[in-house]
Amino acid sequence: AVFNLYYKQKDTLIYNTRKDLERMLGGKVYQCNDCDERPEFPGGANELMKFLGKNINYPPISGDHFHTRILVQCVIDKDGSVKDAKVIRPGDVMNGDYYVRESIRVVSSMPKWKPGKVGGKPVACLFTIPVMFRLL
Repeated sequence: AVFNLYYKQKDTLIYNTRKDLERMLGGKVYQCNDCDERPEFPGGANELMKFLGKNINYPPISGDHFHTRILVQCVIDKDGSVKDAKVIRPGDVMNGDYYVRESIRVVSSMPKWKPGKVGGKPVACLFTIPVMFRLL
């Protein structure tokens, strides 16, 4: 199957396939569902959400409230490092490019994860992370 990963940069969509990722990383990249053990953020899902909430930077905005969710797909490599973060679903909000860049920045800055495993061995896995932006 082909996985179209994209991010928007100055109205240009850039696409990669899973084969491109495998070539770039020098090995097979699994979908999380194909792993015996899925990758895990240190401390679990609750700690992942705390990390995102603590590390997301908002631009100075005056006015309206908004809420948007941006989906970022990345590779959790065999050693647990986060690589090749790409937005697969940009949110719908003004200054969208800022939020796309910020989503990629915060996901790329994550500490090492517990890697996914197949047959008891660590493997590189595609992982999707929802990044929420809320101004109330």
